[in-house]
Amino acid sequence: INDFYNTFLNMVTEEKDIGLIIKTKKIHVIQKLEDVYNKILDLEKNGSCYLVKDPLQRGPSLYASAANLVVAISSLYPSALIDCISKKNLGVFLDYANFKPIEEKWYKWGENKVIFNDSKILEKKILEFKKDKSKHSYFGNWNDQKDILDSYQDNLGSERIGIYINCLLKGFRQRL
Repeated sequence: INDFYNTFLNMVTEEKDIGLIIKTKKIHVIQKLEDVYNKILDLEKNGSCYLVKDPLQRGPSLYASAANLVVAISSLYPSALIDCISKKNLGVFLDYANFKPIEEKWYKWGENKVIFNDSKILEKKILEFKKDKSKHSYFGNWNDQKDILDSYQDNLGSERIGIYINCLLKGFRQRL
């Protein structure tokens, strides 16, 4: 995680036309990485970085609407990334847990296109994309995977999960 943040913070420092919005569920993790946290605070002072200090109840797609690219890191497929790309944002995933042996089909389709396991390769691809978007139109583009991401394509997932949770609660109350 330290390498991930340093890669991006250094890129923002070097590339004056790149800004960074950091939204994490666990801000204390960043704060424990003192060198990273201090760099973030310095970059916030010059306006090239914004750290969401109270991330609760703030959907990731809110911030993604102000961004050209969403970058996620997680030990699992991050729901925040899925939320953003389902709303047609470009997004990439740094897979530091290495799902490649498990998710062979996803890697075959998306390796070094939307799924990365090396932050330096990801940085290189971001800079290439920034330089010539038309040449790298595949970068961060999940459009061919829409059925996997939202197989219903009806934006009613929250209703379906609500019905499911309601059924579970009724079952628990009946001690099923």
